[in-house]
Amino acid sequence: MSGNEKDYSDYVQQMSNVSSTISVLSGFLFTAITILITWLPDPTEIVTQFTLFFLATSFYLNVYLLVWNTMLGARYCRSLPPATKGMRLFNAGFTLGIFLVGYTITLMFLIRYLVYLALVSGALWTIMNISTYFTIAKPHFEFRRKSLK
Repeated sequence: MSGNEKDYSDYVQQMSNVSSTISVLSGFLFTAITILITWLPDPTEIVTQFTLFFLATSFYLNVYLLVWNTMLGARYCRSLPPATKGMRLFNAGFTLGIFLVGYTITLMFLIRYLVYLALVSGALWTIMNISTYFTIAKPHFEFRRKSLK
């Protein structure tokens, strides 16, 4: 590393720790939602639905932050590999997986006939996905195009 380059390795390691923490929290929230839906005798009570919606919203926010942190890390890499066909395929699969994971919660709500909660949850996840594209993915793609020139 030359004297003019800054070393961001400590920051990248910290971002990795943050990603791990967010991943654990997301897993906890997903598990809590699953347990509450399956174990509660009457999930149609308003307090239960509010709690499930709060947990789902927390999960969506954590996934958003995880994606943001993941994409942000590329900005601190000294050199990025070229966008090969395999890498583009992986990125498409990663994007599809993240896109679909939030809808599993919506489907769990539908299994217990929580239709309104499923509609609101699905709408919120759709809004989160659209905002993720404009605030995280699109700027990341522009950064990648500039960095490969």
